[in-house]
Amino acid sequence: MVADIPFDFVVRDATFPSGEYDVHVRILSSAHALVLKGGGESVLALTRPASSAEAENTGEAKLIFNRYGPDRYFLAEVWMPGTAVQKIPKCDTEKHLVTTSWQLQKVTINLRPREIHRGK
Repeated sequence: MVADIPFDFVVRDATFPSGEYDVHVRILSSAHALVLKGGGESVLALTRPASSAEAENTGEAKLIFNRYGPDRYFLAEVWMPGTAVQKIPKCDTEKHLVTTSWQLQKVTINLRPREIHRGK
């Protein structure tokens, strides 16, 4: 799946530039991991499934970001067809912002399938 992310964002404690990213969720032996690749950057982040009370994946493919203030975006959830909604644990910077007066807003970026170009 591919995400066109129009803003800089944070995953765990690393900042990534805006751009196009390949998005994958890998199932490891005892956990799930998010893999983002794009713009010469890549990240592997362990995730945890959201509780059924928090979210149930209806087959949508999207990324959910927490936005604080005008331009601080933190990747919070990954929705991929065929898997439970995966949450990204908050990093120290985001935990600090939660305790400040910044209002939290959710921002959704829809994912699309990667186009496969086949030669003739």
